[in-house]
Amino acid sequence: TFFFSITDPQFRADARILKMFPESSQIILAVRGDIRSPEYFEGIKKFTAELADLPGVFSVQSLAKGPADVEDALKSPLWKRVLLSEDGKSSILFVAVGKVPTESLVIKIEEMSRRFEKPGFEVMISGIPYITELISRNLARDLRVFSVAALIVFSVVLFLIFRSYVILVGTFLACVNASAITLILSHFLDVPIGPLTANLSTMVFVFT
Repeated sequence: TFFFSITDPQFRADARILKMFPESSQIILAVRGDIRSPEYFEGIKKFTAELADLPGVFSVQSLAKGPADVEDALKSPLWKRVLLSEDGKSSILFVAVGKVPTESLVIKIEEMSRRFEKPGFEVMISGIPYITELISRNLARDLRVFSVAALIVFSVVLFLIFRSYVILVGTFLACVNASAITLILSHFLDVPIGPLTANLSTMVFVFT
């Protein structure tokens, strides 16, 4: 409901379709290189096998698992559209995972992609689970940065104005309590931490 209202007709229609035809989340990997070379196909084969062995992965669809080989994929209207890019310079791997993949699974896929990456085998990652994990990391980083910045700036300003450690400590206690109460109320009111609320406690700290 961040972008669409739950009363929107298209949103409701999409929800009905997902209910009738449930599907697992997918992490999508695009591997750029010479798709016709034996080295590339062998790399895809090993990459597919190791991805399939990861805990939390249900299945992997790629050139090495579906069509007989690259030539078969190029001749097939289905495999060509699903597994190959329009320019024919990269192939796609679809990694089916649980509805809520763990952070460790995304990290393992990232590490594996870096290990397989080399000239002629360039790996790019996408998919809703991966993007969600990136957003989560950025929100956590922003929360740390803004919180530390608020602490440093207001410590300096308060001390320069009052020249008193007692007032400084008292003010910080009040600000920390306000931030803690904000987080507690957010939890009990079921307000999720998202793009609009990630820095809510920091803002309350500053206002206090």
